[in-house]
Amino acid sequence: MQLVTSTSSSPSAYRRILLLLLIVLVSDICWFMFCIFVFEDAGASVLLLLTFECFTLFLDTVQTLIKYCIHFIEMRGEGVWEQRVIYIYYTEVRHSMRARVYSQCSSFMHDLDRTA
Repeated sequence: MQLVTSTSSSPSAYRRILLLLLIVLVSDICWFMFCIFVFEDAGASVLLLLTFECFTLFLDTVQTLIKYCIHFIEMRGEGVWEQRVIYIYYTEVRHSMRARVYSQCSSFMHDLDRTA
């Protein structure tokens, strides 16, 4: 997802994008809870299958919100914010690591459930 990089954009455009991201985040959490409550008796492999996409969407949305906040901080300051690249880099690294760990854990849990 590309962030709005034009400094001539209206404040209402930024508010609408922020509102859209928050709606996606809240609806994702609702779907995650729905999957857990409805399919709690179906077994761990079914829950992992259903909640995997919810969790990755949650991570992507949080990463986009963090990048958006970094963009706002840079817009408020004068000139170029030199640490912006560092914060974005570590945000992406943390996101990739969390997604990889969750993927490996879900694969491991699926294998355990299949052997049991």
